[in-house]
Amino acid sequence: MINQKNQTVPLPIKTIIFDFDGVLCKDIFYSSLKNSHPAIHDYVENKIFRGGGDLVNQWMRNIVTSDDINRMISENNNIEF
Repeated sequence: MINQKNQTVPLPIKTIIFDFDGVLCKDIFYSSLKNSHPAIHDYVENKIFRGGGDLVNQWMRNIVTSDDINRMISENNNIEF
């Protein structure tokens, strides 16, 4: 931003995002399914993270929500959402 004296002035900070050890996008919950629900874990690994095409990128940009992802998992694994 440039002020009236033609000097560069830093923009005010409006938002600060802290990501403590990958909290915003780490898949700890889904990884925990490996032992407790292996079939669901395999689905998540193969259809969401590895075989989901651009799905994860859309998820991280909030084009696809966590509810959308969880609904997809539940519908394809016959579990209640």
